[in-house]
Amino acid sequence: MNENLGFIKTQLYADVKALEKKKKRRVPPEQRRRVFRACKHCREKKIKCDGNDPCENCSLLGVDCVYTQKNQSKLPSREYLNELSERQLCFEYIFSRICPEFNLDTKNLVAVSKKLSEHESLTSDQLSTILNDLDPIVSINNELKKNHISNDDDDGASAPNSKGPSFSHDLLQNEPAVTLDESLLIGKMEDTMYLGPTSVDQFLKKIQNDTSLNDFSTKNSLLQNQPTSFFFNSELDEYLLSHARDLIPSLTVTEFLVNTFFTNIQTNLFFYHASFFKIRLEIFLSIKNQTDPGFLCILLMVLAFGNQYMIEHQTDPVAASPQACVIGNRLFSAAVSIFPMVLLQGNTNTVQSAILIALYLQPTVYQKASYSYFGLAVKTAISLGLHKNCEDFTLSQSSRELRNRLWWSVFCVDRFISIATGRPFSITLDNVTTPYPSVLLDLEVPGIPSMVTNMCAVIELTKITSEVCDCLYSKVPSDFNTQLSHVRRLCARLELWKRNLHHSLLCDESSPQHPHFRLNAQLQMIYDNAVILATRFVLLFKYKGKILSPENLQYANMCVDSSCRIVIIAHQLFQNKRLSSYSFFDAYLPICSGIILLVCSHYEPSLEIDDAISKLWEVMEFLSQRNETTRLNLQTLKELSEQLANKKAFSFVPESSDFQFSFRKWQSWVGDMSQNDYLQQQRASVSDPISIDESTLVDRRNGDLPQSDHLSSSVSNTEFLADPSTLLLRNTFPSADDLDLNIDIDRQWPAPPFLSWAELMHPSNESNPPPNTDPSLQ
Repeated sequence: MNENLGFIKTQLYADVKALEKKKKRRVPPEQRRRVFRACKHCREKKIKCDGNDPCENCSLLGVDCVYTQKNQSKLPSREYLNELSERQLCFEYIFSRICPEFNLDTKNLVAVSKKLSEHESLTSDQLSTILNDLDPIVSINNELKKNHISNDDDDGASAPNSKGPSFSHDLLQNEPAVTLDESLLIGKMEDTMYLGPTSVDQFLKKIQNDTSLNDFSTKNSLLQNQPTSFFFNSELDEYLLSHARDLIPSLTVTEFLVNTFFTNIQTNLFFYHASFFKIRLEIFLSIKNQTDPGFLCILLMVLAFGNQYMIEHQTDPVAASPQACVIGNRLFSAAVSIFPMVLLQGNTNTVQSAILIALYLQPTVYQKASYSYFGLAVKTAISLGLHKNCEDFTLSQSSRELRNRLWWSVFCVDRFISIATGRPFSITLDNVTTPYPSVLLDLEVPGIPSMVTNMCAVIELTKITSEVCDCLYSKVPSDFNTQLSHVRRLCARLELWKRNLHHSLLCDESSPQHPHFRLNAQLQMIYDNAVILATRFVLLFKYKGKILSPENLQYANMCVDSSCRIVIIAHQLFQNKRLSSYSFFDAYLPICSGIILLVCSHYEPSLEIDDAISKLWEVMEFLSQRNETTRLNLQTLKELSEQLANKKAFSFVPESSDFQFSFRKWQSWVGDMSQNDYLQQQRASVSDPISIDESTLVDRRNGDLPQSDHLSSSVSNTEFLADPSTLLLRNTFPSADDLDLNIDIDRQWPAPPFLSWAELMHPSNESNPPPNTDPSLQ
């Protein structure tokens, strides 16, 4: 009885609590407002807090509104504590040097801070009276004056005991800053020299202008003391020049190779003016004793490039033999042998020779030497002041324009080589003031379009590509969202560049025979390479299995499309015999896109990508014949392709595809089970000696059954599912000899039926019970 009463009391108590909970006032869902913090009083009373300071409840009750900090238990990191302690030591050291007797106790520092906070309007000169009232604090202002760090003038600072007039630094705000200008010295033969603001010459010039001194003697100028001869060992140098001159072929061959160079090698960048080069060549060949090492070096390099380009596209095996390549290498060796004399000249010929030698070495195994020659070209150009706008009219307008074109060509090549090798740029864009190339009638050839438009497009594209490397590679963003914002901005700039491109520079893939197809094709490939550099981060993020927005998926598709386009354009150049392994862009750009295509073929195979990869192998095989770097990269790409082929591709299987695959697998299992049941029935029939005639069995086994080499031990699921009737024509079961059983297999056995999903769920023949079942259980 007592137990029943106890249970009833417990039940009544629970019912009362449930009723109180139901009667408790609840805030409707539409009126609820999420509060991120509540004060301590509202938390204890479990009432709603509006999160203000003070909240409404505490202000009505007159209670202190106190909030507990969530991160109160979180301690600062060790790095922050180390930095804080280092900062404190630095401040203490500074005060100890400025005010040796100053008390650095915390109580004194707090007292000084409170005292100063009470007088915000007072100036630094009026604080001494306030600080002197604090004992035992020494006046900071007096200590600053002792250490010459007061607001007195320079004379008072140099002589602390003198009482000179005091002034404020506000009087110097309107005074201009002292600056040292840069200058470009020009010699008699239009040779130049650049001097920056930190040079001694510029400092002397500043003193001369400020003190109104006379001009210094021009005899002390470096340009006036240039040597007339650049020979250290005259006999050896003359022998090298004579040997290099003897390598020049006949006039007909020379003109042919020169035209080949200016047509196929000098495309979107400028190295030498074609008309001026031919005039200079005619003068050079007419004078037998001409010993200009600068032009001779450039001439040998032009002939070497023209020879190597023509050999690549020769159908005659004799003309394309390795012995023909030796001619170009001999010309190159002769140019390198006389380059030290060209380097001593220190003029534009030095820049042109260095950059041509560097480009020739780029496809060889001497890439580090190539990079050194590129550095010589850039540094020589800077020393000549090509990176600065020359406003001195001592130089002719044609000379200034040629200097501008040469500088921007060196700038673009340096940028692309640095991007390809991942090395820092030789010069920042902030130090460049050279104007863009412009069309000058004296420099244009009648009937031939100017290359200025191509150069300006390449320069703009080079700047955008450099910005891509700075934002995404050099300065790595903190997170992927920041990286995506940079990708979005850079892709917009590339798209704007593409829209503003002149119609004559658009690459028309349908007309590869056009004379300017090679120029426009290289420009399109450079653009696609910039797109790849900007968007391949998104592609890698996608292949990691991350979920991307439609916009980011579009960037990933842009990367793949640009890679395919580069390979297609390179293949068109190859088919039309305009692809060169000695061109940096022709050899480098297909490699970058080939890696992306192989990875895409692994994760997302398609016919378009497979077709691009087949063209990639043809292009790479052609380039690897004479380009050592491409040959090594081709081996790497083949190894990458093999490893990706051996690795199972990662893919997302849709739910519907997964269901269909499971259903097919289930049907395959049903077929295997039906096959096993049939074999068991055959074994049961074989065990009856009355139903088998041994002679008939032998005849059937020897005459009807196929040979053992056409038999297989099992039936594949794919064949079984494709067409079950094929089992009536092909006996794929093992023979009796293989099973070591004395049985006979009937070739006309009925194939097990494959039912649909509806027939399996609702069998039509439900009246016939399955074998080995008890009818009484139905």
